Amino acid sequence: MEKFGYYSTLKAKNLATFSYFLEIDITVRKEFPVTSIPNIDKFYEDTEFTDFHLHATDGNVPMHKALLAANSDVFKAMLNGEWKEKGEGQINIEGVTVKTLQHLKDYMYLGVLPDEGLESLLVVAARYLMDKLKADCIIGIFVVNIL
Repeated sequence: MEKFGYYSTLKAKNLATFSYFLEIDITVRKEFPVTSIPNIDKFYEDTEFTDFHLHATDGNVPMHKALLAANSDVFKAMLNGEWKEKGEGQINIEGVTVKTLQHLKDYMYLGVLPDEGLESLLVVAARYLMDKLKADCIIGIFVVNIL
């Protein structure tokens, strides 16, 4: 991250002179769009080769472990270590519905957010340290509340 700054003064009409400093932080990240993965829609629809499940009290959503690990360091730790979830083939996510887990899958595979239910998805994103999803949910909630 690089920081840039700019010092200047501003003189208001018939008032004192004000000094200010404008500081800008710039972070450049290389991001690949989800659609850059050929045939991702086939992985999304696949249930034959999924190797893991996200489980809510009202159902479960089939997933690919590699995609879970790529999207969350918490999921990656659970799937790599000696956590019970690895042996059970599923992660029980408390406090959410299967609809929220389906929204999570939609985001991980297709990069799309739902029109509603962003608050629940934000909770999951925070719990599993998914910063980009968190930011996208916050922006979505903010936009919905403004309009």
